[in-house]
Amino acid sequence: MDMVQECQNLEDHAKNMIVPDNLEEAHSYLVMTMKLRHQGMELYKPPIFEAVSSNSQKIDESEITKALKYLALSDLAHQSFMDEVNKLIKDENIGEKPLKSVFLEDDTIYEKKNVLEFLNRLKGENFKGAGDLSVLDVATNPLRISINTKTDVRVLPITDEIDVRVEVKNNTDKPQKDVPVEVEFLSEGEKKGIKKQGKIVEIAANGTAKITIKGFQPVKDKLNIFKIKVGPLFGEQNTADNYYEYKFILSDDVSGNNANT
Repeated sequence: MDMVQECQNLEDHAKNMIVPDNLEEAHSYLVMTMKLRHQGMELYKPPIFEAVSSNSQKIDESEITKALKYLALSDLAHQSFMDEVNKLIKDENIGEKPLKSVFLEDDTIYEKKNVLEFLNRLKGENFKGAGDLSVLDVATNPLRISINTKTDVRVLPITDEIDVRVEVKNNTDKPQKDVPVEVEFLSEGEKKGIKKQGKIVEIAANGTAKITIKGFQPVKDKLNIFKIKVGPLFGEQNTADNYYEYKFILSDDVSGNNANT
């Protein structure tokens, strides 16, 4: 019998239990525990099987995150069940203790930052480093006039709208498909900017591809920043070069003299 079927049987058994009135609340927690565990295992089995049995790069960690969250919630529900039962045992002076039941040792495993580490442990080293992308080049339309090499600030001509072209390098010997690219625009002093996303359909093995994300409105009298993010791919370990900041100012001095100010 697999665990999904076993969890369903436990849920059915919990629902059909006949309990005394003073355990009705505790029983409701037990039913919720088994229901969440059954739902969690149903969600968990397909993506986790895919993760550990194939070389696919398009594993949806969000489904695994959701499944693990259900299982973590089942542990919380079971703790509420235990609290009610232990209270009754104490009040009635019963000389028995219920068995603990914890499905997940780490109740934060469902958080996205922990899911990848969890999957890496399951799949082993062959799962790590499955993909590696980097930002190779960033250009704008209109093109920059000049650049201050000390501050890495570009000078662009005054314009109402800027498009951003991002060139991405695939550093592996396998093609990568549906690569997400995000550009966030901020002006100086802003903590949260305007984000736009695009997707590169495919990057050949050890190849490059470009994408243009359009329609950003710069601010004339402030430092402007494009924050570029490529991927990261599922399982990608070296992500430092997936990010790039493009800083610029606008100037009507087409000679580029403002680059040094």
